[in-house]
Amino acid sequence: MNDRPLLTRRLAWATLMLLTLTIANSVEARPPRARCAVAVIQSVDAARRELRFIPVDSSPDDQPPPRVRWSRTTWILCDGQPVGASTLAKGMSVRLSYRTPSFGSPFASEIHITANSRTHPYERKPI
Repeated sequence: MNDRPLLTRRLAWATLMLLTLTIANSVEARPPRARCAVAVIQSVDAARRELRFIPVDSSPDDQPPPRVRWSRTTWILCDGQPVGASTLAKGMSVRLSYRTPSFGSPFASEIHITANSRTHPYERKPI
């Protein structure tokens, strides 16, 4: 009996499986790249967890989105200490780390309230 066609079929099958596993390993989904923007808060919608802002220093090629959303996992920091989302107010200067997925709205991973904000988050009074 001739085993040559069976051997060829097995070799072809093994080659196909090897290629499939090799290609699948290099084509895995990766999270969107984090980007940073320095901005001034234009409005805060706590119910929708949405922050609208005006970028301060961004190149024309890399314009951030005009709004981002935040979630429970978003770090909101002031002077290196975590603070609540209720501290965000119009006119504050912030540094955002945000991600823009291929679907859905942009979301913030970190919001740093900068030292030169017009309102101090602990007192909620103009400086």
